[in-house]
Amino acid sequence: DTIGGRADGITEFGIGWDMIVLSVNSSGRIDKLFYHEFSHLLEKRNKWKVLIPNSGYYKEWKDVNPEAFEYNSENYNYVMGKCDSKESVAFISEYATTSLDEDRAELFSYLMTLEKRRDFEQLMTYPKIAEKIKYLNTSLVEQYDCLEKDNCFQWQIWLGENK
Repeated sequence: DTIGGRADGITEFGIGWDMIVLSVNSSGRIDKLFYHEFSHLLEKRNKWKVLIPNSGYYKEWKDVNPEAFEYNSENYNYVMGKCDSKESVAFISEYATTSLDEDRAELFSYLMTLEKRRDFEQLMTYPKIAEKIKYLNTSLVEQYDCLEKDNCFQWQIWLGENK
């Protein structure tokens, strides 16, 4: 089941309020779904503060993608598990190929639900994914300085140890 027949989760924003709605009947993991939507909330705050689409950080993120790739083109040739070459893998899921925001949200939710260091280390063997992880970390640390000081997320600790 989906919310309103469209999605398993929705993030809404207003003046002075934010809201995340999740379908408890989702076919996926509820924790992954929560972190995906939470990522959209973080992204919205980032965009309002310093990030301008198609420039700076967003441009750098898109530049990691394969040259011929366009979001929302139903091109799944560069999705982890569907591509033979680790060097070509640029997306964690098919849904990540639909837009830059969904790409970032899918990666964030994947990272947040990793339980084992070896899974993170395996993920870092995909050069384009590894670069996106580093960009994601940089963006979060720039916006939320507590993340740099405290390494709030397990994947950040693993990333720091991987440098």
